[in-house]
Amino acid sequence: MIIDQPYGADVSYPVGAAPYPLFGTTATVASTALTAVARYQIGDRFSVHGGLRTQSLSGDIAITGGYALNVDASGDIGYLVGAAYEIPDIALRVAVTYNSAIEQSLIGTETGTGSLSLDVTLPQSVNLDFQSGIAEDTLLFGSVRWVEWTAFEVAPPFYVANFGGDPLLSYDDDVFTYTLGVGRRFSDSFSGSISLAYEKSNGGFASNLSPKDGFFSGQVGGQYTKGNMKVSGGVRYVMVGDATTKPPVSGEFTGNSAIGVGMQIGFGF
Repeated sequence: MIIDQPYGADVSYPVGAAPYPLFGTTATVASTALTAVARYQIGDRFSVHGGLRTQSLSGDIAITGGYALNVDASGDIGYLVGAAYEIPDIALRVAVTYNSAIEQSLIGTETGTGSLSLDVTLPQSVNLDFQSGIAEDTLLFGSVRWVEWTAFEVAPPFYVANFGGDPLLSYDDDVFTYTLGVGRRFSDSFSGSISLAYEKSNGGFASNLSPKDGFFSGQVGGQYTKGNMKVSGGVRYVMVGDATTKPPVSGEFTGNSAIGVGMQIGFGF
């Protein structure tokens, strides 16, 4: 069972010394997903896994100039399927997982239209994860993740008709994310890891509600095991890719960074 928040945003353009045309614009998006996954072992080396995911999404957007959008939390269902190959003697494991798109029906209000029903496709994705022992108590691991972001579009009718004809939020490119790292077991109960991740910059224009293009990050993590419980945590530093936002309200965003902190508790049975 997995509970997470797969999508989110918290954007605010404050009034500064040299005001950006969107000063005063704010956007918040919150999501919650519950996923149930089962795994079936086929012999010593093969396994298959799959499950269902229910997900809710809500948000509020207020744009300088008198536009506002509010959508309430609503839940829809998707699924995941995958398979894995393992050689336990050398800690080798290669797994592929497909996550379906989720068609989300958002109910809320929009300036100029009143009540609103908006369909949004939360994109499908494919994960390829691998690991292998490279020395005693030392593990090389990594992943490649593809997300079909070109299928994601938020296009409220009043906004599209009155604010330039473009969607409120959309992406021109699908995204590949690459991760590579090394893990080390220091004792029977504690292990640590360090990893790097990369998304290439695609160029072109970014949305004013998502002013970034690619990234490079480094992460340090640790895991403590006691009985059937595993507690994992990590700190990640992200160098956010420079971006130019779409005209007519265009801006240059450079030299940005972010810090993320994560924690996971797992129980085996």
